[in-house]
Amino acid sequence: MKFNVFSVLDWIVSFFVFVVILFLIYHMGTKLGIMVQKIWVKETLIAGADAQVLHGIAHAIVLVKAYKILVSYLKTHHLSIKYLVEISIIAGAIEVIFNATSHDIMLNIIFGIFAILNLILYLIFYEKLAQMEVGENKIKREFKSLLDKE
Repeated sequence: MKFNVFSVLDWIVSFFVFVVILFLIYHMGTKLGIMVQKIWVKETLIAGADAQVLHGIAHAIVLVKAYKILVSYLKTHHLSIKYLVEISIIAGAIEVIFNATSHDIMLNIIFGIFAILNLILYLIFYEKLAQMEVGENKIKREFKSLLDKE
């Protein structure tokens, strides 16, 4: 068996992504636990706590999308542009909608413009993004079959 540096580096990066996925799952679980605890203790009756719970739910959505990106990378060893654009839309919109009071008005405007521009680009180029994803998977399979033949 021939030593292949790229296989070793690929394994190291895959292991790193796997560890990040585990930390992300832990973080998602703790966020969910804190949310459930707030609801259970009836803190939602306190003014402003409803917004905290909604922000927690929105934050969990972003974490699930990040999990999807990491798992996709672990399986295919490439980042899906489609998933990255989706998370950029969601994260910017969530910051503007649920966490606007924590930021300066100019930063909120930047978040909003960024999210809207990404949404417009996503809608315009959705078919192209989907085709790129299929093409990237095909190229990856062909490259992997070439490496296996060596």
